[in-house]
Amino acid sequence: MSTRSPGNPQRVARYVLWFYTLLTAFFGVVTFIDPVRLAATVDISLLTAIARIDFVATYGGSVVGVAALLAYCALHPERVRLGLTATAFYYASYALPRGIGMMLTHGQMGPNAYTLYTLFAIESSGAVISFWMARKMRDFKELSPSQPSTHTV
Repeated sequence: MSTRSPGNPQRVARYVLWFYTLLTAFFGVVTFIDPVRLAATVDISLLTAIARIDFVATYGGSVVGVAALLAYCALHPERVRLGLTATAFYYASYALPRGIGMMLTHGQMGPNAYTLYTLFAIESSGAVISFWMARKMRDFKELSPSQPSTHTV
């Protein structure tokens, strides 16, 4: 199967990885640009310069760093599966505690709850899609005639 085929799992996986790379970078950059407004969407008040610096470092710097890692993986076909797996774990690490917290405090979330539901939807779908595509890449490589078989009979 040609790698230029639009149905090629490797090509689709690379597009998926680029999508989540850009989405992750977007959230990081938005944090750099307007941390106070972004934090307010989840009822966090950044009242001091120290609070703003720490918020930007935590939710801007680390997120952009993860996006850079994902881009590095997306640029190299042999690292796409690794990038998808990293994406899946990254998004799951946000979705799982957010989902548990939302279930435990459902009646107490207040007017900005829609933000949490939106973030949870993005994170959980990102984790599921990325895990699924990483799995598909593994299955494709196992079936590919160009790859030497590592299975013994």
